[in-house]
Amino acid sequence: YKIDSSNGRNLLYSIALNLLRKNWFWGLGWMNFSNYSGQSGISMVRNVHNIYIQVILECGVILGLIFVICMLLLLFKCLKKVKRNKISGAGCAMLLYLLLGGMTDNTIYYPYFWIIFEVSLYISSI
Repeated sequence: YKIDSSNGRNLLYSIALNLLRKNWFWGLGWMNFSNYSGQSGISMVRNVHNIYIQVILECGVILGLIFVICMLLLLFKCLKKVKRNKISGAGCAMLLYLLLGGMTDNTIYYPYFWIIFEVSLYISSI
């Protein structure tokens, strides 16, 4: 027997990559992955369980890359302030939690993502 340790994510990623090949520039539209995954006949789910794939798939490559670059710039700015001992590392830890947690789940649709994001920026004084 072949054991799927991805908890079904491999199937979601393959559906997302097939959709991305067809709609890579403009994307599917915000929160439209569930409509297209339902049409695949394989899976009807709300998200891809990866923030980065989800944003690129739904918003297109340009906006997806802008999102990723902005998140990385915020993280580097936060780390730079921690290195200069101007702030504690708590805000960076929270921001890093969001960025790393986004690789295994898509929390961008939920209010707690934005609350943690704003609190981490506030703590980081960014």
